[in-house]
Amino acid sequence: MKPLLGKLLLCSCLSVVVGCRESASPDAAPPRNTQAEVTLHVLVVDDPELAAEVERQWTARGGSLVVRETTAAKLAEPATQHLNADVIVYPTSLLGELVERHLVAPVSRETLNDPEFHRRDILELPRLNDCVFGGQTYAVSMGSPAPVLYYRRDLLAQADCPVPATWKQLQETVARLQEEASSPAIISLEPLSPRWAGQMLLNRAAGYVYQSDQLATVFDLDTMEPLLDSPPFVRALEELMAVNGEAALTATPRSCLEAIYSGETVMALTWPTPLANVDSDKQLDIAIAASPGSEEVYRYREAAWSPRAAPQHVTLAGLSGRLASVTQYSSSPAASELFLIWLAGKEMSPILSRRSLHTTWFRRSQFGTPSSWMESTNGELAKEYAEVTHFAQKECPRFQSLRLPGTIRYLAALDAAVARAVSGEVPAEQALGAAADEWHEITRELGVERQRSAHRRSLGLGR
Repeated sequence: MKPLLGKLLLCSCLSVVVGCRESASPDAAPPRNTQAEVTLHVLVVDDPELAAEVERQWTARGGSLVVRETTAAKLAEPATQHLNADVIVYPTSLLGELVERHLVAPVSRETLNDPEFHRRDILELPRLNDCVFGGQTYAVSMGSPAPVLYYRRDLLAQADCPVPATWKQLQETVARLQEEASSPAIISLEPLSPRWAGQMLLNRAAGYVYQSDQLATVFDLDTMEPLLDSPPFVRALEELMAVNGEAALTATPRSCLEAIYSGETVMALTWPTPLANVDSDKQLDIAIAASPGSEEVYRYREAAWSPRAAPQHVTLAGLSGRLASVTQYSSSPAASELFLIWLAGKEMSPILSRRSLHTTWFRRSQFGTPSSWMESTNGELAKEYAEVTHFAQKECPRFQSLRLPGTIRYLAALDAAVARAVSGEVPAEQALGAAADEWHEITRELGVERQRSAHRRSLGLGR
């Protein structure tokens, strides 16, 4: 028996809750109680594949598992005042919601320093940003992907187009390829379906807003007035509209990945997953590059654009990913924290997290095996993805996506604005103006001061 599993079974005979199913390995008897029996309840949010894998892996190691799932929308309802669980596995964007509502507890120093967890092995962004809120670590990460640019190397070369390094170059490349008779009907594709459209807009706007001496992101830090209808967001949406048709409004990260492998598109902004339904043996010359950057930044103090010395790539933190936390009222906090180590530790994390559509490699020790999180075993493609991920995590500044109370409502309003603009219903500025009005109302309803404090904590500016 592995040391960590042994320690956990010394705390309890573990039964994890993720739905209404029960299963047990036919070849392994349930672990023998060594103390009074304790049942841990684990709640998994919006990730049935991950829930099933956690259940299967624990059962295979001699434990019993009962599973309960829920949705982010249900979790965010004001009526949800108690999680009725010991551990919760959830989208990265919900951390602020859970912390501000006192539903999750900080991770103990003992757990963070446990040698089997090996915290220093974790990349900087998930370790120092994704799991931290208001200066405290509340979660362990199971991986948090950022968009990368998949592209057809052969088709770009035939049209004599460089790999786009900026959003402007991406737009120019699309225009150039549209003139090529041999090009697919869709030149570039981004996931703009509900839950993804607003995040992809923020991914584009990040480079236009980020500046080391400019702390504003999507809200004014002092007034909490939304900045959505300001020039960098309007430009980002107009450029997004120029290269995405209505087909993108039903696209998900997974379907974008499948489209590049099927030959339906030349370029796609998405990330790898082994769960995609692709024919990786199909002879297409596919490569991976960093998500484009920006050549200019908008300076709010001067209300003017300023050129950058070189294209700036900015990583959108919290677009996707999965975290795990011990709940505030866990009946077995010690056993629950050991379970966190099992979920995100060096041994099990490669097995568990790759079964989610929303995770990726996140430890230095996994740098040499990124194909475990990919749809293809192509060694060259895996190397490119490892290098691009390392670049995004280590060398690029971050732009924090939303992670405060009301995040689901804010992003739903932004999703709708992107959809209205891309479908041609209204211009970009009008769509974002309407979204800004809705954000203003959400903030007023939840409490301006409360939201201001939460937003600052989400950016690491307060406790």
